[in-house]
Parts: sequence; C-alpha cells; structure tokens
Amino acid sequence: MSNEGGGFAAPAAGALAPVAGQLHQVRRKAEVGGLKLDQDAANELLRRIGVLRTRAASLVTDSGELDAPLRFGDSWVADLMSARLRTVAVDKRGGATAVLQAFAKVLTDLEYTIKAASGQYYTTDQESADRFNRSLRQLGLEAAQ
Repeated sequence: MSNEGGGFAAPAAGALAPVAGQLHQVRRKAEVGGLKLDQDAANELLRRIGVLRTRAASLVTDSGELDAPLRFGDSWVADLMSARLRTVAVDKRGGATAVLQAFAKVLTDLEYTIKAASGQYYTTDQESADRFNRSLRQLGLEAAQ
C-alpha cells in the first residue's frame, strides 16, 4: 500500500526533510566556529530538547502498539480500512512511527548543533584531555606534546 494520495505520514515526512537539511547546514557552520551561542541559552535549549527527545522516544516506543489489526467488522470494506490505518501508523516508508523516528534524529542533530555553537564540544574534549593528563602525572608520566 502506498502513502501517496492523502496519507497522513507522507506530508509530515516531506515537511521534516527540509528542516533536517537546513539544520545540517547550521550544524556545519557551528562546527567551524561560524555560529556562537551563549552558555546559559544553550543549557536552556538543551534542557528543553531533552524533554522533547524523551517524549519522542516514548512515542516511538508506544507506537509499537499501533501494529495490530483493527476490528471494524466482517466485511471487505472493514478489512481495507483496517489495513490502510495500520499502514499509515507503522509503514517503514512513511508511517507515523517512521516520522517520529525521523523527528528524534532531527532533535539529536539540533542538540549537537547547540553544543557546537556554545563550545561544549571543545569543553568536553578539553576536560577529557585534562583528566588524561592528571592520570599520567599520578603515574609519574607526561603526555607527549
């Protein structure tokens, strides 16, 4: 069954694709230092995105329950309606579950973009390097420069 011709998920997936592409461009700009974001603003955005990611993950998990035949009666029309609604819900090429999974990926990309723009990638890398160097000093060694 195709999702063309009025299915709910194809328009949703189609609307999500340009957003994901634009976000990818912004992420690249943030990674090369062309986009800066204040730490406080970044932390608030990351907190809110965390809430959204949790909710999206919950919806993806819960959407597994949609993969069940519906009972509208014992006729060929009822069978067709059941099959169509089930396809809209769980079809891997554009059902609601696939759109929710794509949305979760966009949120992850947005999170990485915010971290890059606020310098949190550098901070994390620098903190790891500092811990490594402290560990080496405790052993009486020095890191190679």
